[in-house]
Amino acid sequence: MPRGSDHVDPHLVRAFYRAAKFLVARMENDGWQWTSNYLREHVRAAYGLKFTNSESPKILREVKRQYPSIARYIDIKSLKKPKS
Repeated sequence: MPRGSDHVDPHLVRAFYRAAKFLVARMENDGWQWTSNYLREHVRAAYGLKFTNSESPKILREVKRQYPSIARYIDIKSLKKPKS
C-alpha cells in the first residue's frame, strides 16, 4: 500500500473482513470479546499480509464502508493521545 495515499489494498480489506466475520461468529457462539488487535494478528497469521499498525485504522474504515453488516462491531480508536 503506498504510504500517504487514500488507496487501501483490496486484499487487506478482504482479509480484515474475513477475520472480522470469524471473530463475530466466536463472539456470538463462544462469548469472545471484540478486539481490533485480534483482527490484525489474524490477518498477519492466517493470510501472511503485511501492514503497519498505524495503517489499520484506514483499513478498518474501508471495511466498515464496504461491509456495513459488520460495521457496528468495528471500533476505530484514535492513534493520538487524548489531551489531559
